[in-house]
Formats: sequence, C-alpha cells, structure tokens
Amino acid sequence: MDLLNKKRKLEDKIKRNDRQMRIEQARMTEKQRKERAHRLIKLGALFEIAKLDHLEASVLLGYLLNYPKDRNDLIDLFFKAGSEELENRKVKKKKIDNYHQEEKTFTTADILALFELAQEKKVDIVWEMQQKFKKKLIEDLTYSQFEYLRNYVILYKN
Repeated sequence: MDLLNKKRKLEDKIKRNDRQMRIEQARMTEKQRKERAHRLIKLGALFEIAKLDHLEASVLLGYLLNYPKDRNDLIDLFFKAGSEELENRKVKKKKIDNYHQEEKTFTTADILALFELAQEKKVDIVWEMQQKFKKKLIEDLTYSQFEYLRNYVILYKN
C-alpha cells in the first residue's frame, strides 16, 4: 500500500513537471513570436522609408532573390547609405520633438490651476495621468498630454 502511494505521488509530480514544462515552452514560443513580429515590422518600416511599400510582394521578393549576394563592396556602400539615412531621420525627429517642446510649455501656475480645478470637480487627475500616459510626475508630461488632462478636467461631468 505504501509503495502504491509513493508511485501515485511520483506520477503526480511527473505530471506537474510535464505541465510546467509545456507552459514554459508556450511562453518561450510566445516570446519568439513577438520577437519575430517586431523584426518583421521593422523590415516593413524600412520598405516604407525607401518608398517601396507600394510595390507588390512578388516584385519585392523577385528583386531580393536576384540581388547579388557575393558583392561585399555593395554591402559596404548600402550599409553606409542606410546608416546615414537612419541617422538623418533620427536627427530630424529630434529637431521636431525639440521644436514642439520649446514651442509650447506649461508653467507651475498652470499646474496649480489644474489641480485646483480638479479638486473642485473631484477629479483624480493623477490616476488619469497614470492610466492614460503611464507617467507618475506631471512635469514629465508633454504639452499635449497636459492639455488633454486640462480638457479632461474641464469637460468632466459628475
């Protein structure tokens, strides 16, 4: 009888371990799928940057299949051109972001006025800010996010 109990306990333990192993494999598979999807999205974005996203898939595939793979001189040239383009895009985006940040700002007085209004209307703007923007400090908000909160409080109905 004692041996039967030990056998059942061992079988249960094996089943639990098998189930745990299947769960871990599923998690790994999910992670791999997400990484693959991210990689494919980045590749699609590159076709969009190169203004080739309007072409049919068969045209793009044909081009890529016929690309001379043994031309290291071309790879170096393409690497340089691609790196420059990506860097130019990064600099341009940073300039645009800085322009918007410099163009519109909110002051401490604006923040205090917003909190007073929120208190009058009994609106928890800190909760809304955390839920909507995943930010904990109001100083971390962009101007447009601050404007959203202001409008949220103004239009809030009890």
